[in-house]
Amino acid sequence: MLSRRLALGLLAATTASAGRLAAWWTNDYGPALLMQDDASGGLRYSLCNSRGTPIFPNDTSIVAPLLSFPPKKGTALAAGGWYDTRSIFASIFYFSERDEVVNSMLKCDQKTGRWTNTGDWVISEGAPTPANNSDLNVALLGEKDGYRVLYNGQDGAVHVLAYNNNGAWRYSNVAYNDSSSANVIASVYPPADLNITLLVPRDDKNLGLARFYGDNTWRIESFPRPLKQLSNQTITNNTNPANLQLNATFIPNYSLPAWDGKPKSMVMAEDSKWTRSVFYVGNDSQLYQVGNLNYKWLLFDRQDSTAWPRSDNGFLAIANDFKSDSLRLFYMSDGKLIQANGDKGNWKAAQALPSFNATADTSNNSTANPNTGNSELSSGAKAGIGVGVTLGVLAIVGIIVAVLLLKRRQKKKQEAEAAAAATAAQHGNELGGEMKSPATTYTATTYTPTELHSDHTGTTASYSNYQQGYNPNQVYHELPAQPRHAEMMGEGHYKEAP
Repeated sequence: MLSRRLALGLLAATTASAGRLAAWWTNDYGPALLMQDDASGGLRYSLCNSRGTPIFPNDTSIVAPLLSFPPKKGTALAAGGWYDTRSIFASIFYFSERDEVVNSMLKCDQKTGRWTNTGDWVISEGAPTPANNSDLNVALLGEKDGYRVLYNGQDGAVHVLAYNNNGAWRYSNVAYNDSSSANVIASVYPPADLNITLLVPRDDKNLGLARFYGDNTWRIESFPRPLKQLSNQTITNNTNPANLQLNATFIPNYSLPAWDGKPKSMVMAEDSKWTRSVFYVGNDSQLYQVGNLNYKWLLFDRQDSTAWPRSDNGFLAIANDFKSDSLRLFYMSDGKLIQANGDKGNWKAAQALPSFNATADTSNNSTANPNTGNSELSSGAKAGIGVGVTLGVLAIVGIIVAVLLLKRRQKKKQEAEAAAAATAAQHGNELGGEMKSPATTYTATTYTPTELHSDHTGTTASYSNYQQGYNPNQVYHELPAQPRHAEMMGEGHYKEAP
């Protein structure tokens, strides 16, 4: 029996395959993330009681308990989370095996770090059918305005699902109806504000942009090459897409590097100075950044390979804290799930996420033990490995030797991870509850959170630091020669037209 357990332990230590990601910032705690295991389909997650740096267990059986509507393999993911001074919550979005958009509400067991499920709902009934490979983005806008979920439809448009304080989901409208070359969406919004910006790959040279305005329209644009302006007409989501063409006479003074119009994913960011950025992985597996600074879209300089290592598969996730300008990018690099730290615009060396809490007492309560805590959390999906073992005396000895070697290697790995976790712990107290935003009341569930924070889109570096990272000659105004319309309360943050 002992030898069988040892053998199974060795198998459990193997690396699972990695799929799409989602990340968000939980007030008082910091970043959290999900990642689909594309072999099992389960949604693995960082321990929900992590502080500062997410702890991402190696145990592939620790998956979100999504039993009512299992996620399809290859699903896009979006999420947001908050701490209400009593409990930690996450609201996650994914596609079911029937391509329905599903919202699941999770509550953290803070003793074990595992998520429990408080309810699952299909929210896309009656809405245009999602594309088979649709992306997902979510904006948590506050108590009054609720949620907005963006997805790609089979018609090629980006559609919006809305949840307001009336307690029901509904289909809202089309946000973007111009051309797109891939079903990829990046979006960002400032806290408790409807000023949502979304970007999509338009073609092999340009990004398409839509911006929500106070007159309930989405303004459509493109860059580096803008759209041809229509006579006496602002281009919006109500404009006939057949009339939308690129401005053939405009000559961009920069091009998107390593861009073929088909990225695996993109993520957006916005800082406390309302500077927006988009990050993508180019066709050379390198990370790139384009941002809107001084009212213009600019190409930013790349960080070195220490801060931005090469991506294994092109999937990205981002988490941020708007007011403190904290930013974390997550992606797979060299077989490891890494965190690139760009807090306040100062990029540090990227680090692999730790798999355990180096400061916790694990003698009786290991987070990697599937029998610890709420067993429901490990029942959603398993690694799908069947093992038949016949062991003799020599095999037992061989396994014991292998375990000793594994422990020696694991000790070295733990020492490195402990150093990373200790570094992150120094900043744990800096993640305090300075960011307060209105409540989002989800009346269909059993709880009413009183605070919420940003979704998997995030914030960028500070204004002054960004000025050091771009070429001032690479300029394009977002809304050229277009009269400015009042967006909403807070007008003045987005004065981007000349």
